[in-house]
Amino acid sequence: GFTYTTASELENSDLRGTFANYGGGGFVLYLNQTNKNAARDSIAFLKANQWIGRGTRLIVVEFAVYNGNVNLFCVIKLMFELPATGGVIPKASFNTMRFIRYVSTVDNVVLVCEGIFCAFTLFFIVDALMDFAKTRLDYFKKFWNIVDLVLIGLSLACIDLSNRRTLLACTRINKLLDSICRVPSTDDVVNTEENYNNIVAILFFFACMKV
Repeated sequence: GFTYTTASELENSDLRGTFANYGGGGFVLYLNQTNKNAARDSIAFLKANQWIGRGTRLIVVEFAVYNGNVNLFCVIKLMFELPATGGVIPKASFNTMRFIRYVSTVDNVVLVCEGIFCAFTLFFIVDALMDFAKTRLDYFKKFWNIVDLVLIGLSLACIDLSNRRTLLACTRINKLLDSICRVPSTDDVVNTEENYNNIVAILFFFACMKV
């Protein structure tokens, strides 16, 4: 807990607080997950040695829980900002997502729908290339052709983010199974999930406009 660890070593992203943004590095202590007395002793040791000092500006409690009945993970971050003026400003974030995908019948149906989506995206790419080959630069003079290109670009971004999210989630799960004591950071999975949801929302807007 008294050795500084960089953001790259922790695989953390920057944190956005109420007053400022903070880097992903810091002084980290992993609490014992099987022995609550050992965890209490660790916290008491930090308190006795003034782990929180005058220079402390942010304390983060991070953990993840899993509900096997619905196959959902919840990544929880409890942040406590300590501004120079005094006081404690709390902030919490809860990100619920599915790390383990394609295990149930419904998940397989989703997988088939994603395959159909990829096929349609490929079809529209070929169609746009054929239209461009016929009309050349005149292709960009039509407004709806521009909308088609935007839809294709957003669709490709969704496919890429979906694949990246699945691969990152599998990597984090494997690291968790390999090291029970240290929970791996899931910031990259959470950020990819948020970016994916944002791109899907924009894609849905343009698709409705096209319809």
